Amino acid sequence: MVWAGSQVTKPFRAGGALALAPSVDKGLSWVTAQFRFKSRGVAFGAIVVTCAALFLSLVIGVMLIWA
Repeated sequence: MVWAGSQVTKPFRAGGALALAPSVDKGLSWVTAQFRFKSRGVAFGAIVVTCAALFLSLVIGVMLIWA
């Protein structure tokens, strides 16, 4: 059942990725230039680390509030 649902939505997911690719590329180029990273790979890594840190701090904050 899960496999069938995954197969049905695959064209929509691929189409969404193709539609968003130019915007993501433009945003990554902007971040690379704005923060003067040496490469786009370093900029991508910085974005991933920042998102992970924000998510982790949110999870820890919720856990502390509920404790």
